[in-house]
Amino acid sequence: MCKRTVIVSGGMLEEDFVLPILEAEETEFIIGVDKGLAFLYEHKIKPDYIVGDFDSVPEEVIDYYRKEAPDARDNPSPNRFIPYRNNASPPTIFSKSKKLIL
Repeated sequence: MCKRTVIVSGGMLEEDFVLPILEAEETEFIIGVDKGLAFLYEHKIKPDYIVGDFDSVPEEVIDYYRKEAPDARDNPSPNRFIPYRNNASPPTIFSKSKKLIL
């Protein structure tokens, strides 16, 4: 089976299209980027990583992931990968996945 990494960013995200991709067995890693993190929060999906400057994300979403993520840093620098629920580093994610979906 082909494993894939899905990057969820801001913009218009159609639930009927996006949710089956995120819930599919072949989706190995999910990365929430900026406003895409709010979509994941609304659907109770915990990403493997979060990244961005988070200026477009409601504070309650940021607070939720800070409390839920044991490795989250209080003041992440913009555009850094922050581990959420997996110990793999970002290069490991991309080398393991056969597909990358944006």
